[in-house]
Amino acid sequence: MIESDFLPKDYSDLPSNGNVTWESPSNIALIKYWGKYGEQLPANSSLSFTLSNCKTKTVLKYQLKKEDSKSFDFEIMDTLATYSLSLNVRHSIDYEYQNLFVFVSSEVNDTIELILADKNGKWKGSGISDVREFTHSLKKDRTFSKKGKHYINIEQAMRYGASEKIQNLPNILDVGLIIKKQDD
Repeated sequence: MIESDFLPKDYSDLPSNGNVTWESPSNIALIKYWGKYGEQLPANSSLSFTLSNCKTKTVLKYQLKKEDSKSFDFEIMDTLATYSLSLNVRHSIDYEYQNLFVFVSSEVNDTIELILADKNGKWKGSGISDVREFTHSLKKDRTFSKKGKHYINIEQAMRYGASEKIQNLPNILDVGLIIKKQDD
């Protein structure tokens, strides 16, 4: 083996969640070698047994941590035009709630409940396979009084009963903001 065999490869195409399992057989050293010489060769002989049916099994479960909030910066150059603003949420069908509460912060702060599924569990968003895309209108016919940079911050606000904010919503895949200039 050479040095490049131990260097990590590109991590850009890894799944966002999953698990890795590996097993290691037990090894009992009866006579252990001491010291090394040359190219990492043992200085004396050793004797050990590998017990292939006696294993240590390790399972590592992982999930990509998502941010609790997402900030969108955008620029408005036409203060006479009207705009529509919509929030776009992508989620998997394994999302365990029928709704999603979010805090929306801009010039005005608001809390919005997005109903992602009806009471029978049918998803309201569109999509095929196990991913749904849900669009919620934040504001129609919105005008901006000043030219330049603006922002909108979206933060998940889910709670369960009297407990604190739910820290991890694993099946919310992405949140986006759609800004459309209205035609006259």
